[in-house]
Amino acid sequence: MRIVFYSTNSNSFDAGSMRLTSFPPNKTRLESFIAEHREHQFIIATQLPGMFLLDCDETGNFPKADGVEYHIIQSENAEEAAREILELRPDIAICASFWTSPYDWLTIHDSQIADLLREKNIRVLCHPLEASIDSFDKHLTHRHLEPLGFCMPRYVHVQHELFFKTRKDIKSNVYRDTVMHQIRRLNFPCVIKDTVGLSSYGMDVVQTYEEAEKILFSKRNNGDRLVEEFIDGIQFGTEIYGKNGHYTVQPPLVYSVNKYGITSPKQSIKLGPIGQDEKNAAQFNISELKETLFRLAEQMKFEGTVQVDLVFKEGKWYIIELNPRLSGSSEMYSAYLGRTVYDTLFDCAEDKWCSPSGSPKAPCLYMNYKFPLLTDVQIKALSELPYVVFIRQVQNLAAKQERETGYCEVVLSGNTKSGGVSESGGVSQSGCMDKMLGTINARLDEIASRFPEIIEPIFFERAKKLIDVVR
Repeated sequence: MRIVFYSTNSNSFDAGSMRLTSFPPNKTRLESFIAEHREHQFIIATQLPGMFLLDCDETGNFPKADGVEYHIIQSENAEEAAREILELRPDIAICASFWTSPYDWLTIHDSQIADLLREKNIRVLCHPLEASIDSFDKHLTHRHLEPLGFCMPRYVHVQHELFFKTRKDIKSNVYRDTVMHQIRRLNFPCVIKDTVGLSSYGMDVVQTYEEAEKILFSKRNNGDRLVEEFIDGIQFGTEIYGKNGHYTVQPPLVYSVNKYGITSPKQSIKLGPIGQDEKNAAQFNISELKETLFRLAEQMKFEGTVQVDLVFKEGKWYIIELNPRLSGSSEMYSAYLGRTVYDTLFDCAEDKWCSPSGSPKAPCLYMNYKFPLLTDVQIKALSELPYVVFIRQVQNLAAKQERETGYCEVVLSGNTKSGGVSESGGVSQSGCMDKMLGTINARLDEIASRFPEIIEPIFFERAKKLIDVVR
């Protein structure tokens, strides 16, 4: 079969402004994947930068895997992009959506393409357009999930146009007065966020009604907003894989938070998966979480991979956000499963994700640690450490502010080959999560000792605190 992995990008891409570096390179991982599927022919059809599919440098070039066809999609609208993919004569088209700023809407575009391909009788793995739209607009996410009994924070939707509506014949804005009345009844602190923004960018945490009022009446309120009760619990995230009622919910990763108590994509440390042993599974009600998210996937009719942001507080799981695409956790889960993102998506297309399969036979623990931008020499030195399983550096060469220049994320393994650990990288006995947490802790100390120039104290402290959260 001819199998196309495809993705698009709504933003103008200046090759000279960005550099993506991965270890192992996407080329190497793709070659490893196709070596197991030599009966098929694989094509990559994407728009630059092609995250998860390409390692694009500042010249716009990228290393190509042997035996793989590459096509850079030129068209901006869905119909023309679908036509380009059709010309590649696919038997299966597998969506590998990534993200961009300021709007996390690429999955919507890819879902439109999927609809057009299905009309031409092409087999497709991609989320339904309705699910992509409902996940993109956080107000629609609430409206869709709450009536189905899913637990989410209380909130008030602020429609920008009506909130600031003025006319000569209107003495008072009833809509605005009602919205502020509803906000007054929320439990503070609250989070004020864009209904269609990317992750936590532009998010405000307000402690009082007066702070919320000040922001909503200011020039900073330039679009629809949600004012949402802040759930002061432990921040988690997970991924769901599958389609057609055959889903696997992965055990969650615990996330570090910034000084405002929220996760930040460029700064958050991740640790997990959590709940692989009886102690953590009971502590965090993992069985309940998996049942809830399995039902979520069935209700939304997801097809592929979905990232879910969560908060756990007082024995209760809250759904915060849905991202039906590959995510910043995808490579960490790939390490946990001993596979690649290509395997994950391909198995979804082949309908192979059926709970409770899709998990290692024994616990495996990893940490996604954030560094500042590193030199090629530093990346090479880190990659040679036996417990470093993945590195990705995103460098914005056109950044005007230092905080926008980029970051480097490194996935560390807590697995060893002693103390009950199997040759496959998992542990061969239960109750050894504490041992692996200790190993992660020791490896952080080793990196800090060997590479003090790249250790930022705030990230190091967050990583240490994260280990204590799940001990």
